[in-house]
Amino acid sequence: MLKLCKKCENYHPITNFSKKTKNKDGLQDYCKSCNKIDNHKFRILKPDYKQEWDTKNPGVQSKIFRNWCKNNPEKLKEIQQRHINSWGAGVYEIKNIVTGERYIGASKKLRIRYTEHFTGNEKISNKNLQASIKHYGKKLFEFKILEKIADTNLLLKRERYWIGKEKPEYNIYLYHQQ
Repeated sequence: MLKLCKKCENYHPITNFSKKTKNKDGLQDYCKSCNKIDNHKFRILKPDYKQEWDTKNPGVQSKIFRNWCKNNPEKLKEIQQRHINSWGAGVYEIKNIVTGERYIGASKKLRIRYTEHFTGNEKISNKNLQASIKHYGKKLFEFKILEKIADTNLLLKRERYWIGKEKPEYNIYLYHQQ
């Protein structure tokens, strides 16, 4: 079944139209492509609109999101997994941009490790690094991926290589042992 887009004046399959319950046919007047262009223009013209709307309507967005999560658990898991795995595995460096001190680590899931370091998970993170992050604040640290590694069996070997090469201050105990 086809529908006419009132913007581009082309006929498209009804799957190319978003839902709009107020319309008789239950679909938007513009196709998804035209809608996307209009939305982009609107965001450029009114960059503060969303923040102002959220301030005037507290909790509405989170309620909508909670309902979506409740109604779409499979999609939510898929999105979360894709997000977690998006950075892959590798060796990374965290640098204090004030003092220049560095920490080098490795992880199969870099995205998760990044979060663990910067949310104060002391079970996972180096104690000296954690103390420094608390003292200076997260914004004064930069996280950089030194090397992406497809074969996770090489992670420890590559981490040791980078620690030996760079001699990062927060890893002082590790490179003196080698």
